[in-house]
Amino acid sequence: MIPLKTGEKLEISRSSDADIDVTSCFVEHTLATDVVLGDSEIYNYAGVGIGDLLAGPAAATERRALESCFIRNKDAADSCDILVIMNKPAADAEIWKEVLNPGQHLEYESKLGWWKPDVSERLSKVLTTPADVVNATTSFDNITGLTYPVKAGKTYSIFANLIHANNASTTGSRFGFGGPAMDYVIAATQDTVTPSVTAAALSAGAITALETAITAQTTGSTANRLANIAGTISPSADGIFALRCASEIAVAAGLTVRRGSWMWIREVDNA
Repeated sequence: MIPLKTGEKLEISRSSDADIDVTSCFVEHTLATDVVLGDSEIYNYAGVGIGDLLAGPAAATERRALESCFIRNKDAADSCDILVIMNKPAADAEIWKEVLNPGQHLEYESKLGWWKPDVSERLSKVLTTPADVVNATTSFDNITGLTYPVKAGKTYSIFANLIHANNASTTGSRFGFGGPAMDYVIAATQDTVTPSVTAAALSAGAITALETAITAQTTGSTANRLANIAGTISPSADGIFALRCASEIAVAAGLTVRRGSWMWIREVDNA
């Protein structure tokens, strides 16, 4: 356990704007009556700064001890450096430091100490567009909902089904990858340009660079149709991976990616 007297406390330092939840369970000993009671405190943080992880007892006749603690990064995108600090009137001391990626947590148990549970289970997440996404320009932009944080040194496989339409048959659809610097990137697509039961027109292509159209279509359709995209990335820096889209020409409603289009991102190398 980590004991605290009046004027002492445990603090948590946070390096980013990530949403961090802290649950601290403790026992408090009233010396005069020799009564020991258990309780808990909950803190919700968003933003860079230092805050309480567990405050000390209010009275000098009491002692408080941390029995267990659960610190979770509930943010969808931001990682955060977590630093646990013992704050005494005379000096501060760092107790534990850990990087928490989105969804990860740090635990403390009085008989075990601090640890971050092994997250060897590989990422496998399906993301969808919550609403139609329109790009009326020739510049690549993120497809809302189809972005996810990735880590340097990892390898990820991407598969997506994008239902899309154009303003006219003379406007093409263009899709690509965006994200941080990459050691490796490859993507390929098979896309329906003109839908038909017996005479559909298809396009296919592949890329090995970010911010590049997998196929640079010059025609399209006002009908809804499907683009299948598959690829692999190996980031050399942390950042946000994104499926991106652009219209072939700048025109109102040049390209619309329909609500419910989806992307599956999987971590395939946990080294």
